[in-house]
Amino acid sequence: MAYMSELVADLQVHSRFARAVSKDMVLPVMAEWAGKKGIDLLATGDWTHPAWMGEIEKNLEEVGGGIYGLKGKRVKFLLSGEVSCIYSQGGRVRRVHCLVFAPGIGVAKKINVE
Repeated sequence: MAYMSELVADLQVHSRFARAVSKDMVLPVMAEWAGKKGIDLLATGDWTHPAWMGEIEKNLEEVGGGIYGLKGKRVKFLLSGEVSCIYSQGGRVRRVHCLVFAPGIGVAKKINVE
């Protein structure tokens, strides 16, 4: 992948396996809409879900440096997940979403089993 001076990315994305997310959030549709919106790099989201990891493995190929491509699409993907930290402070529930990125499918799968 050639490096650009400007990169438009969406790194907070969920798959169809996340709660309250459209069943249409599959890699080809995600890539199609990202392309229409001018997004160059899109997070996969949810690689800790076994069925989603299966779809990632089936559909994406590494193009270099932990970046993945979908056949026939310009948009590239970065393996991502989310850790939700929930705590109480001052009588209110607080939520912080921490994004987690994996450098490759092998590492993501290793994290999933450990």
